[in-house]
Order: sequence, then structure tokens, then C-alpha cells
Amino acid sequence: MSVELQILLGACGLCGVAAGVWTLARNYRRRWVLVSIKGDFTSEHHLPEIIPVPREHAARVREEDFTFDEAVGWIGQFVRERRRHRLRDEYGTVLRKYEVYRQLAEKMGRGLWKDVLALGQRLAELDPLDPSAGVARGRAMRELGNYPGAIRYYQQALDLAPFHSTAFPEMASTCRIIGQPGRFRAALEKAKQELGTTHPLTIEGRIQLGELVRVYADPTDPATVAHIPREQYVHNLWARIEENALDPANALNIGRSMLSDDMPELADAVIERSERDYGQSAESLLLQGLVDHYRLNLEAAEKHLRRSLDLEDTGAARFGLGRLLAEKAGRADDAKGRTELEQASRQQLRLAIDRDPDLVDAVGMLVEPAWSKGLRGVLEAVEPLKKAYPHNWTIWRVVGDAYMTENQLDKAIESYQQGLNLQRTDDLLLPCLAAMEQGNRKKDMLKLVRSIDHLEQHDAHLRWRVAQVFCEHQCLKEARKALQDIVDDDHVAPQLRQRANEVLDQLDDIERQQYRQQAKRRKRKPDRQ
Repeated sequence: MSVELQILLGACGLCGVAAGVWTLARNYRRRWVLVSIKGDFTSEHHLPEIIPVPREHAARVREEDFTFDEAVGWIGQFVRERRRHRLRDEYGTVLRKYEVYRQLAEKMGRGLWKDVLALGQRLAELDPLDPSAGVARGRAMRELGNYPGAIRYYQQALDLAPFHSTAFPEMASTCRIIGQPGRFRAALEKAKQELGTTHPLTIEGRIQLGELVRVYADPTDPATVAHIPREQYVHNLWARIEENALDPANALNIGRSMLSDDMPELADAVIERSERDYGQSAESLLLQGLVDHYRLNLEAAEKHLRRSLDLEDTGAARFGLGRLLAEKAGRADDAKGRTELEQASRQQLRLAIDRDPDLVDAVGMLVEPAWSKGLRGVLEAVEPLKKAYPHNWTIWRVVGDAYMTENQLDKAIESYQQGLNLQRTDDLLLPCLAAMEQGNRKKDMLKLVRSIDHLEQHDAHLRWRVAQVFCEHQCLKEARKALQDIVDDDHVAPQLRQRANEVLDQLDDIERQQYRQQAKRRKRKPDRQ
């Protein structure tokens, strides 16, 4: 065979190999399809609008029938195979975020909320447009007791994803806890308009806003025992009600808890039983007005509230009427009628504060419209109240919450302490401790808890928080006393008493270990005699 023929055959062989490689690469590329996945699901994790999908899964992905984990798995495989693709950097960010998500889930499961806060910050740095960062930090803030800070981060998440499935209901619940439901009500109304009243997210938001299902050791005691199914809750609660003497004041407290738990039918039964045993009273009329307001029977609600005021002019009734008039103002068609109702509402809220200076919710409602202008608007709104009620601690609580919302911790602590100078109340001590913890002011926390007199007379949640502070500072004797008081108090919810007992057992173990170590050290010392 001539040299020329060998060269020709070799060239043909090389061409065949090259053609085979080209065919393999072409088929290799064809097994991936870039699919547009823009929608509500992907916006919650801020995924790219286009992701690589194996061809056999493309149809169902276009119908949004896939999971986040699947999307990340495809992206990871695609990046490994297509190292020079133009979207590789964007996909790399998704993979790094996924690792942070995994760590967040682990830390949340272990209750390491400070680590969750740090990971949320890291996630925000990786992708400032990912609402999950705000959700993670909001959840951490909430678990650490910083409710205004939680609201701030939840709002950041909702600004990026208006109906985020986690941020939406959790912000509602947090607003309810802090006594600022109006800050979420606007978002809920928007959800009703855009998603409809039967959408699961709308229903969940409504539940979280004012109707959380809880079980109480005693229906008049706000200590939460557990979250259980509604049917079991109703059965247990009604059994407890039957065991209690329902005088009018007791009936009012229990009926309010019924409304908070989305059970107006039980509130009706409480009213009926109270009036059967004691006759119609200012308390039963007030509760009837609250039930009517809950059901949006506004005219009937106003009638009952005014009749209650005729019998007894209380801060609670004035506050209920103020809330009702504010509701009517929001539904008024003409500007003049709306203005008149708003002025009447503010007047009733002022009268409520006159009669009960401890009504934080009344102060919160007075300044609530100013939240639209941010911190500055709130501070301007409270100035007239400071002058009108110079000795009212609730104003300083609202101011402190406003500063906490903007993460101005020092000013928040200063505001809470101003209120504490007027009255040593749990509603100031708890948020002040939360602000100090977030600001890492550990010594100030210890000083504050040691300044609380007659701790056993305070709310169980504050006593639990005080015990935690003592444990963190290794003040074991003081921690033991606070925990033992919780365990011995039959009025504290059983779940909290059980947790206190568990911590006491841990302290016993620590003290036994310390005793053993001290005994070993004594044995090692030479006998000086």
C-alpha cells in the first residue's frame, strides 16, 4: 500500500471519529431543554426565570409540576456538564443558596436562632432579591422575642414576593401578637382581591391574623399549652368552661379568648350562660358587641357597645367602640362621612386611655395610620399623646416598638426604660429584654432581671425568660429559684412547667459534675498535715 493511500485512509478515519464525536456532543446538548418557569412558586426562592430541564421532564415543568429540590438537582447536573454555559454563574448562585437553605433547615430544627439570623444575612448577601432571606431572619427575630424586627424582615420578604406562603401568615401572626393587626390587614385585603377569599393563602392569613387556635390550662389564663386540632380544642375548652363559675367579668375574659380563637359560636354560648345566671350586664353587652363586630354586623355591634357604656363606662367598651367606628370609617363611601367617623373613633380611643391607661392597643390604634410614613410618622404621632398622658407607660412601649422595627436598638431600649420608670410591667420588660439580647447587651439583661421585685407575681413567660437569662450567666442559684417557682405554680400552663422541670434536671446534672470535679481536685492535693 502506497504512502499516499495510507494517508488518505487515515484522514478518512479521523473524519469518521470527528463526525462521531460531533454527533455525541449534539445529542448530549439535545437532552437539556431551557424552560421558562416564571411564577409564584419560583419567586419565593428567586430562581432564575429559565432553568435547564432534561427533555423528558420538560412538559410537566412547563405546567409548574416540579419541586424546588428537583430544579436545584437539574441545575447542579447541568453546571457540571456545561461548564462554559452563559448562565453558569447565575446557576452557581442558586447552588450556593441551596447549601445555605440546607444549613438553615438544620439550625431551625435545633432551635439555634442566632445562627439562623446569621445565615439569613448570608443568604441576603448571596442574593438580595431572594425573599427567603427575609423570612429566615423574620422567623429568627420572632423566636428571639423581637417582634418588631420580625415584622420588618417579613415585610421585606413580602415586598419581593407579595403573597409569600410563609412570610404572609407569619407576619399576620406577629402583628397580632404585637397588637398591630392593621399593619397586616392591608396585605390581607390585597390577597382577598387578587387571590380570592377561598384561596388557601387567604384563608391561612385570616386564621393567623386573629383566630389562632390554642388550648389553655385555664380558659381565663393566657398561657398557651399546645396547638391541637380544632375539634379537640373545642371539646377540651368547653369542658373547662363548664367547670368554672361564669360571673360577668369571667365570662367577658373567656368570650374574648373565644373570638381570638375564631369561635364566635362558643362566645355566644358564654353570653347565654352568663345572662341566664346573672342577667344582662355591662360585660355581657360588651361581649355581644365584640361578637357582632367580629361578624361584621356593625350596626348591631354599635348598639350593644353603647348600651354597655350606658351601664358602665369602661376603657374596654370605649376601645371596642373606637375600633368599630374605625371599621365603619374604612367602609364609608363619602370623604366627609369617613372623616367624621375617624374623628369619632379617635375620640373614643382617647376616652379609653383615660379610663384604662394600660390599654396598649388603644395607643397602637391611635398611631397606626402614621405607620405609612415610617418611623418619623410614628414619632410625630405620639408627641401629642406624650403631652396629654405624661405618665402613661403604653406610649413608650409603642415608641420602643417603632424603633425596634427600624432596628435602632439603643433608642428602643431607652424608650422601654422610660416606660419602666413609670411602671414595671411585663409588657415593657419582655420587649426590653429582647432588644438587649439582640444588641448583645448581656450585662444590662442581667441587671434588669435582678431589678424585678416579686418575680413570682409576674407573668409566667417573663419568669421563664428571667430563668433563661440567669442560666446564660451561670447564676445557677437564681435560675433554680425562678424555675422552681414556675414548676410549683399550678396556674402556669403544664407545657411550660414541664420545660422548667427539664431545665432543673439539667442544672442538677451540672451541679453533680461540678461536685465530682471538685472532689477529684481535693484528692489530688497533697496532705499538708
